Amino acid sequence: MIGNDIIDINFTKEQSNWKRKGFLDKVFTKEEKYLIKNSECPFLSVWRMWSMKESAYKSHLQYHKKRFFNPKKLECFIQDTKKGYVIINQIKYLTHTIFESNYIYTTTNSSERGIKNCCFYIENTIIKNQQKEVYHQLKKMVSNKLTINYNELFIQKSIAGIPKLFVQDQEIDIQFSLTHHGHYGAVSIL
Repeated sequence: MIGNDIIDINFTKEQSNWKRKGFLDKVFTKEEKYLIKNSECPFLSVWRMWSMKESAYKSHLQYHKKRFFNPKKLECFIQDTKKGYVIINQIKYLTHTIFESNYIYTTTNSSERGIKNCCFYIENTIIKNQQKEVYHQLKKMVSNKLTINYNELFIQKSIAGIPKLFVQDQEIDIQFSLTHHGHYGAVSIL
């Protein structure tokens, strides 16, 4: 299974107040709050761990197909500046996080195979347009990789809200994860 999440740093600074009363208590465990408080840059620590949780949750959801909302059930552990892991119901999800000047990007991969990532700028921050651009990038990547006509590909979400890729009426057996936030989006494919 695979998961990914991207955080637009400037958009987050403008749109989100992580210091507001109750936010950290609602999202992070006692140990995670300790890491945030004692980090060199609490802002980046908050959003790195948020990204780790989101990425691991997407991977978990692909396998278990049952949604839940309780961010404290996802516990982050930081190993170094890039590597970490998240525990969900005693299952360990390895994460890899990169910090770019404009975004934080985390992937989770339960396979030995490598991930092909594509991060990109999105002009418009309207969610529907972001989703359209992410779908376009996925279709473009798959079309090139599998030599399938781009126009024959379409995406449909499962009952659990997981995007699935189809060519004509047949689901394509490919693992992928999509994310967008602010002016950035990303596609990860196994």
